[in-house]
Amino acid sequence: MRLLITGGSGFIGSHLIAKYKENSEIININIATPKVNSHQALWKKYDVKDFNRLNKLFCEFKPTHVLHLAAKANLVGNSVSDYPDNTIGSSNVIECIKQNKSVDRFILTSTQFVVWPGEYPSSDDYLKPYTPYGESKAQTEKDLRESNCDVCWTIIRPTNIWGPWHPAFPKEMWPYLARGLYFHPGYKPIKKHYGYVENAIQQIWSILNSPSEIVNRRVFYITDPPIDNADWLNAFSIALRGKEIRRIPRVLWWVLAAIGDYAKVLKIPYPLSSERYFRMTVNENLPYEKTIDLAGMPRITLDEGVKKCIEWIEKNAPHIKRIK
Repeated sequence: MRLLITGGSGFIGSHLIAKYKENSEIININIATPKVNSHQALWKKYDVKDFNRLNKLFCEFKPTHVLHLAAKANLVGNSVSDYPDNTIGSSNVIECIKQNKSVDRFILTSTQFVVWPGEYPSSDDYLKPYTPYGESKAQTEKDLRESNCDVCWTIIRPTNIWGPWHPAFPKEMWPYLARGLYFHPGYKPIKKHYGYVENAIQQIWSILNSPSEIVNRRVFYITDPPIDNADWLNAFSIALRGKEIRRIPRVLWWVLAAIGDYAKVLKIPYPLSSERYFRMTVNENLPYEKTIDLAGMPRITLDEGVKKCIEWIEKNAPHIKRIK
């Protein structure tokens, strides 16, 4: 396998390279420097929006497998035009694959947000995107399906992937849990999909190595089985501060979120909104069984994953005050 990874300096890519760099010849193209010093030798500073330079690299490296992870992955954009890394970048990667006949396998990374939260996708090509970010990824899926790309391709839709080196949790969720400042909406279970990153990369590796008739032109959600959101949050809260999360009635959370909507109109900084309330309380409903059938049950449990995160936090995130 000669594996070309776009976005290999990111969260998922860094873990995948660390785990599988001895199994194949890997090259990582990314604007960002690798998180891991030992990955420097595999890295080339490339922008996927630069087609000519990207295509030249394809011709030189002659990859047999391509994993396209590079993306702008946030919810702050106002329109699809705010996500050229996703639309133009993905289109360039697809065209490079079409022009270079060395490629046998291609994985395009999308997102669960190509389908409205809470809805069950009735087919692999069912799209009802949520947020401009979701729209940009839905466009990349359409572009691939309409591209006449004749290699074996697969679309993956990661859910909420977590673990050491996560770009957001050390700044957002984990400090709130450590200090007891998180308040959970309500007391009923809320079904969510999380995926520990080591389980996620094992699922991706299984797709890369599965017979083409099993994965060709199919969609796989990258995730662990669903869990009550409070159970996932409690695992971290107990590990960080020795106590379970605090809960408040949903109606109170909703009122606070409505205040946040007015604050946004007045351009006053406020951490809550009705959109955030919706994302936190909607029950997710995804066809994750296909992934489990292909790759098997996740190898790392919730408790094992939390333990690894705590070890990483103690070494790399001293701003998170853990109560021992």
